[in-house]
Amino acid sequence: MIENFPKIYSISEASQKGFAWASGYGPFEGMDFFPRLHLVTQRSFMDFWEVNHKPPGISLGETGTKWPDIMFCGNPPPFAFFSDRIVEDLLDFGVEFEGVTPIPLGPIKSKKLRSVPAPAYHVLEAKVGISIDYEASGIAMDDNGQPMLPVGQAVVVHLDPETWSGADVFKCSNWPRGGMDLLCTDRVKQLALAQGWTNVDFVRQRVKGVNPFA
Repeated sequence: MIENFPKIYSISEASQKGFAWASGYGPFEGMDFFPRLHLVTQRSFMDFWEVNHKPPGISLGETGTKWPDIMFCGNPPPFAFFSDRIVEDLLDFGVEFEGVTPIPLGPIKSKKLRSVPAPAYHVLEAKVGISIDYEASGIAMDDNGQPMLPVGQAVVVHLDPETWSGADVFKCSNWPRGGMDLLCTDRVKQLALAQGWTNVDFVRQRVKGVNPFA
């Protein structure tokens, strides 16, 4: 087993009661992150928007009484939108991003939310910082060298520690269609706890050769 390798987590939202949430988003000016999505994902969004004419920006749900630091997005990617407080904390912490794109709020449907000042939200794009070990994950490859993900079956992904860049926030290089948006070390989890980020959850990820219970 590998000793002293940092704990790796995926950054997720906690779906805590009372917080605003988003069903998705509509196209808006300055979507710098969009061309970096997988081409299949881009086409899927554009086809959807042709039929469903959404207002620009975050499509807010009907409920919610307070604004979270991490807002769930029901139609990813991105899987969530991040408040300016989180962005500032991470930049001050020395994290470098591939992109930080401000995203406007769409119409606010909840009467209670309208009376509460809203933070600015952003789409965060991490830099590549680790790869999946498909063999250790039990995922077979096809003749073209592409992973064959099992249908209707949960996959326990094992990350390859030898490919970690040393960054505190990063994304996986080889997950199909850019999944597993944001990964981080325990240092970022401790930062979140110290700063009191709201509606955030950290899910421990498996790393090949590292005791997941240590």
